[in-house]
Amino acid sequence: MGTTTFRYDCTTEADHIIKQEVHFIGENYFLVSKINRPENGEPETMIFHCTEAGNVLNWSEEYVTYDDIDIKETVDRFHALLLNHGLVEKSEADACNERFRQSDGE
Repeated sequence: MGTTTFRYDCTTEADHIIKQEVHFIGENYFLVSKINRPENGEPETMIFHCTEAGNVLNWSEEYVTYDDIDIKETVDRFHALLLNHGLVEKSEADACNERFRQSDGE
């Protein structure tokens, strides 16, 4: 969906952090943090509202998944959730791609 603005790794701060990225979705920036939970080593990916620089504005997560999927898939799921709830509008390109997929039989 092309929402990534920049990516950076934070693995030096804590050994359980896999990757953290900042994405621009709708009109807001979100920190996406994928970790191995310290208590059991299982994966967890959380999304938090943040600034462009990645400073979290609210530590109540906007979205969380415990599936072991890549960050791109997590962001796609979150973006779809926002679209389904009408919290962000589809861009013209997204709408065009959606029309193409529907007309192509997907």
